[in-house]
Amino acid sequence: MSKNKINIGNVEMVSVSDGNGDREPTFVFPDSEIEIWKSEFSALLDENHHLHPRYGSVIIRSEGKLILVDTGLQAPGGTLIKELKDNGISPDQINLVVMTHLHPDHVGWNFTDGVPTFPNARYLAPQSDWEYWVQPDISKDAEHIINQVLPLESLNLVDLMTDEYSITSEIVTVATPGHTPGHV
Repeated sequence: MSKNKINIGNVEMVSVSDGNGDREPTFVFPDSEIEIWKSEFSALLDENHHLHPRYGSVIIRSEGKLILVDTGLQAPGGTLIKELKDNGISPDQINLVVMTHLHPDHVGWNFTDGVPTFPNARYLAPQSDWEYWVQPDISKDAEHIINQVLPLESLNLVDLMTDEYSITSEIVTVATPGHTPGHV
C-alpha cells in the first residue's frame, strides 16, 4: 500500500499535494505574535522564521465517484495536477470537488485561465462559508473569491452543503467552524 493511501471500508483515500507555502506564521495565524512562535514553536520554523505549510488535497473513491477534496493554491510551481496524473487521474475524471472552506489555498485550481479545471465536476461548498465570502464588502477585496469561487455560481456548478452533509452514504461532512465560519 502506498504511504499516501488508505482504505476505510469501501472508501479509498489518497493524499496529494499542491506543494508547500513559505509564510510568516503571523500571516497564517494573524492573532499570534512572532516572539511566541520563536520561543515555543521554533522547531516548526525555518531560519527566516517562516512556516512551510503543505497545500494538501485528498482524492476519494466512494460509490463510483471520484472526489477531490480541496483544489490547492495554484501558485507557481503548484503540483496538484501532476500529482493527480501520477495517480492515474486526469482532471476530467473528477466527478465532484469538495471545498472544506473558501481560503485561497483550498480553491486555487477551481479554474485555470477562466475555464473549470475539472470540467466534469460539480462543486460542494459549505453554506456558511459561501454566505460569508460572497458578501460584496468581503468579496470585493478577495481575488480568489472573484476568480475561483464566484464563477462556479454563474456556471451553475456549485451546490451548498450544510454542517452535516452526506456526500455519499459512506462519507458525511462534519462542521468544524472557527478557522472560517463554515469550515467542514
